[in-house]
Amino acid sequence: MCPDELISEADKQLLAELDRRAAPTRDQAAAALWVYGSVEDLVIQAGRWYLPTVAPLPAGGFSGVARQARERGLQYVEGFLLDVNYVLREAAWAANGDLIVVGTAGGLAFRGVPLRAGFADIVRKRSGSASVLHGQRLDRWRLLEFGFPRNALVDTT
Repeated sequence: MCPDELISEADKQLLAELDRRAAPTRDQAAAALWVYGSVEDLVIQAGRWYLPTVAPLPAGGFSGVARQARERGLQYVEGFLLDVNYVLREAAWAANGDLIVVGTAGGLAFRGVPLRAGFADIVRKRSGSASVLHGQRLDRWRLLEFGFPRNALVDTT
């Protein structure tokens, strides 16, 4: 995670809201030896910051973003955004490095987890959900309990 002095006020607000939502389940998850207490906690710990663009290409939901990411050779990312009304929203986008190319326009801050396409496909097929992270209820909370398998994430370093 970036040091506090390097992130914007909107980033700080997004992180504070994720932390507020994650707090109630952290102790219970830790007691059960789960890796993450919630999807919000997962994104805090495993996510990274992304830079919005003025006019990213529209995508048509999680499935549309995944399709466009594959077609355009971009990273598929799931996470949260803080919209222009300062409301936290579940989201997916496709990025070229740190820059969002496909996804929701008008976000002030974006924090997400870059997922390998093959891993995302397996989870979506197994759960029946369009989203990997936000569909965890349908996937029996596997990522929260066990964490990410090797090679699930795109190495962005």
